[in-house]
Amino acid sequence: MNHEASVRSLGLLYYIGSSIFIIGTLASIGILIGGIFGKDPEVTVGLGLIMLLIYGSFAAGFLFIGHGLRQLKNGPRIAAGIFSAIGLLGFPIGTIIHGYFLFVLFSEKGVYVCSEPYRQIVRATPHIKYKTHWFVWTIAIVFLVIIVLSVLIGLILPAVQ
Repeated sequence: MNHEASVRSLGLLYYIGSSIFIIGTLASIGILIGGIFGKDPEVTVGLGLIMLLIYGSFAAGFLFIGHGLRQLKNGPRIAAGIFSAIGLLGFPIGTIIHGYFLFVLFSEKGVYVCSEPYRQIVRATPHIKYKTHWFVWTIAIVFLVIIVLSVLIGLILPAVQ
């Protein structure tokens, strides 16, 4: 059950990541609209469309992965593994965090937790619940603080200049 909670918690982190990309998608729409009514629409509209495509794709992909991990499905586990393998390049913190993610997803327990026999066990015992791992809550809080600080800096910095 501990490993199940860890896999589900990774799904929560992908939901948080998706929310960041949704904010980027909304900003891209703003750039796109501003470009349509701006001085140089060719460049701005092109940039807005590219950003919209990139941010929108990642937002949808992360939602898919987050939902799949919360449902203990195998396909999203593999997709999360690909993103975690790329995340290993973020030395040193990214390497540590994504190394843990890869362990959770691809250890023997991780593979079993995302299998159909285990999902049948979960459906047969809905009254048994487990709390989210402290490590995942820590990462979620760090992400939340970074998001809040980024938004505050984005709002305050232009007012100061």
